[in-house]
Amino acid sequence: MTYSFTAVAYLLFSFALGLFTYRMYQYWMKEKKKVPKNLFFICLFFLFFAIIAAARLLLFNSNLISMDVMIGIGSIFQVIALLFMVDFIFYVKFQKNSPLFGLIPAAILGTLLIHTSFNMNANPYIDSYGSVNWGFPTAVPGGLILRGIFSVLVFGLMGFVFFEQYRKVQDIYSKRLSFRFFLLFVFVLFVSFFDFFIIGLFKISPFWRDVFLVCLSLTFIIMDIMPFLYEKK
Repeated sequence: MTYSFTAVAYLLFSFALGLFTYRMYQYWMKEKKKVPKNLFFICLFFLFFAIIAAARLLLFNSNLISMDVMIGIGSIFQVIALLFMVDFIFYVKFQKNSPLFGLIPAAILGTLLIHTSFNMNANPYIDSYGSVNWGFPTAVPGGLILRGIFSVLVFGLMGFVFFEQYRKVQDIYSKRLSFRFFLLFVFVLFVSFFDFFIIGLFKISPFWRDVFLVCLSLTFIIMDIMPFLYEKK
């Protein structure tokens, strides 16, 4: 087993996201409404992705599962989360329109993403900082371009939606919840671009991605251990 700073960062993120997912489950059980249900499942499938990534990174030298397979399986969970996101957006922003107008294109995009994710030709290695560089080709093949489109359309849009919610809602609980989801999607967008584009194009160490991930995780954990953040006032 080869240890890396990236594995530690993803383990910490999995723990922080697990706490947040549990909070969303409590919120859903209390409210019994569509919005908290969708938020819970969005968190849950992102949590599955984080756990798989952390497990594979802990077994870095293992041939049990290749990095391409890990990315493919992670993409399946991301696409499932995407469908819940689209349903959430239509329910919140476009209630007069059928969510099928968004779900069908999302399913098509997700299927293409899963197909290309199993063939990313990753060649990972641990750099001098102890962080994992996925070793994606710098030629930016179709799979990377598709991931860029996916990241902007999905994570960027969700970040914008929750930022708008954060600005508009008056209830302190809802405002803080919206801000946390905004942070989550901004992070996912940042990490996607960092992993698939910035590292290869600008030869920047992924160490800074891991530092950002650790800081975000610690922020989420601190917010979870402060009960007043979840008490409606």
